[in-house]
Amino acid sequence: MNESLHFSFFEDKLGKNASAELNRRAQQLDPNTTMFLNMYDTIKYGSDKATSPDSYLEKLVESFSFHGNDNLSAGIRLQGHFKSGQLNIGFMRSSSDVLRFPIWLTEVDVEKDPNQAKYLEEVLKEGYSQCLIQA
Repeated sequence: MNESLHFSFFEDKLGKNASAELNRRAQQLDPNTTMFLNMYDTIKYGSDKATSPDSYLEKLVESFSFHGNDNLSAGIRLQGHFKSGQLNIGFMRSSSDVLRFPIWLTEVDVEKDPNQAKYLEEVLKEGYSQCLIQA
């Protein structure tokens, strides 16, 4: 599911358990597929409660608890759109420690700034130094 901590498109249209049901059906069609929850802001700065690592885990547990999803293979995709002066390596590190699932970093970028390359390098170094981050 994409950005379902901020938005509830499928749930609004198809019912409360739509995301969990869609994950279950996809897993039935291809049992080797990892179901990802893709979200932004989780590793950035922690001011958005909707995308906190705890909220992220809660959403994954919700999918696992849906009937038929007990063997669901799940992963995490984290987007990081960083602004200048927003880099918080400590928060990024603690977020990945809390999540405890395979993590893919997606859409990682740093806004244009004289130190843009340095900041991007710091984000990527920290991201890929975490053992759970796989791609």
